[in-house]
Amino acid sequence: MGWYPDPAGSAKERYWDGSRWTRNLRNPPEPPRSHRSHQNGLPESLEPIRRRHSAEEPRRKVVQRRSAHSAGSSNPAASSDSAGPDDSGSYRGSGTPSQPDPGQIQPQSGNPYEAYRQPQRAASRTDTTTSDGVPLAGWWWRVLSTIIDQAIIWTLVAVLLRSQLNAYLEAAQRLAVQYGSVSRLLEVARTNPNAVVSAELTEALSTLVFAAIILQAVYQFVMLAVFSASVGQLISGLRVVEVGHGRQHRRLKPWRAGLRAAAWGLVAVLNSFIGMLTVVSYLLPLFQRRRQTIHDLVAGTQVIRLSRD
Repeated sequence: MGWYPDPAGSAKERYWDGSRWTRNLRNPPEPPRSHRSHQNGLPESLEPIRRRHSAEEPRRKVVQRRSAHSAGSSNPAASSDSAGPDDSGSYRGSGTPSQPDPGQIQPQSGNPYEAYRQPQRAASRTDTTTSDGVPLAGWWWRVLSTIIDQAIIWTLVAVLLRSQLNAYLEAAQRLAVQYGSVSRLLEVARTNPNAVVSAELTEALSTLVFAAIILQAVYQFVMLAVFSASVGQLISGLRVVEVGHGRQHRRLKPWRAGLRAAAWGLVAVLNSFIGMLTVVSYLLPLFQRRRQTIHDLVAGTQVIRLSRD
């Protein structure tokens, strides 16, 4: 609340009551004349700032607003707001502050000239789109596509390596009979791993796992080079693209597809010696800025999700 230069452009000041302009006008007070000498070398700029005379301010442009009722009227006087008091006694003119948008900060004081400051947006932890504006895939969509791909790969492993799978199942059955229950077997494997190794269970399982890794790497290379996505990614509406090239999702360059598949296979192999490496790789998009796994970082790729439009 207070006196401010008249928004109608007159040489007087008009009173702002905190929510609207009133009819009250007054002549602007004369600026106080200071007769004090500037001691201690204080510059004149440190004196209280004088309010500029309203005649020195540029005349504000009057914006006409056409209401819906008078949109079809040809009378200019009926289609614009007049710079005068309305029926409630408050001043209605071009300087009346409009209601700010919900995203704008409301003024803490009654000064109407501070009502339109834009809030600063906090920086996001991760990107939501590629640099060319295509939405990145959500983490759960990537999990879904991975589950579908793993089901396909292990089905192929079971068909192509049937003998190794039967050997693994037979070894597991012998151990279950020997120790009486699965819980007892797991306890023995934790306390004495050599007992499981002697039963040839680990050897059969290692053969199946490494076969699945090799098959997965070949599968990824072929699908990315041809479709820029695996079967699970195609079902989920995902595509693998070069970083920042989300609109070019028809196919991935063969050398980049091969590099990504090889990096994925290397992470899977190292996971056999460095536990949880694969888990860390798949959790990395939750914290990495461009939502990339380890094989995405090596190959310079991102995973996008196409719109359903």
